Amino acid sequence: AEIKRITHYPSSGIKNPETGHSLYSLQKNLKLKVGKSYALGFNFNEPWELVIGKWRYQLWHENRLLMEKTFNVQ
Repeated sequence: AEIKRITHYPSSGIKNPETGHSLYSLQKNLKLKVGKSYALGFNFNEPWELVIGKWRYQLWHENRLLMEKTFNVQ
């Protein structure tokens, strides 16, 4: 199944200091097998990615929201 994963960053966004660009969400299309287990997560690889606030994950199939999880980074 083709699944769209959207990561919504806190309202302030995350700003790349090298480019000066801010991101407010990131979308990635995934091809997943039905019936198989998968893990969803985010790695803070750069210090500027660690933004305090509400983060939200969503998984979509076509126009249907399958899953949504909101959590706070403190």
